Amino acid sequence: IRKETVRDSLAEILPWETRDAEMEILVDECKEVILGLSSKDDTFQGPFVLTGGLPNTNGGGEVEGGDDDDEEDVENKKVAKDMAAAEISAEKLSKLQPLPTLLADFDLDTHVGLIQRLLKVDPKLVEMHSRLSSGGQRELIFW
Repeated sequence: IRKETVRDSLAEILPWETRDAEMEILVDECKEVILGLSSKDDTFQGPFVLTGGLPNTNGGGEVEGGDDDDEEDVENKKVAKDMAAAEISAEKLSKLQPLPTLLADFDLDTHVGLIQRLLKVDPKLVEMHSRLSSGGQRELIFW
């Protein structure tokens, strides 16, 4: 029952929309910038670390010959890259402390309606969400 009650509490206006007539002039520019965020991998690479790292964007095509040593080497490089990204993310996150309450106590249920609206207008966000999120903690961190 709680999920249904809070689901649309933030869905009334999209992040670039405004109720202030004087700010209406900025809506198109804000919309363009905000929608542009979902086309950049960097937007989704920190400061929070996705458990399991980021999926390989090249479909694993960098392994030639396919023997176990090559695959293990590629996996080790991926883990090292993910760990380096995690360290950078931790540093970025430390600069954001203390987090605003809305982020520190992020409640996915209250954002569902807004998320659904955003997914309808932003195909790049849909693509990134399907690539990076798989439910559970990863879903929470993604948003």
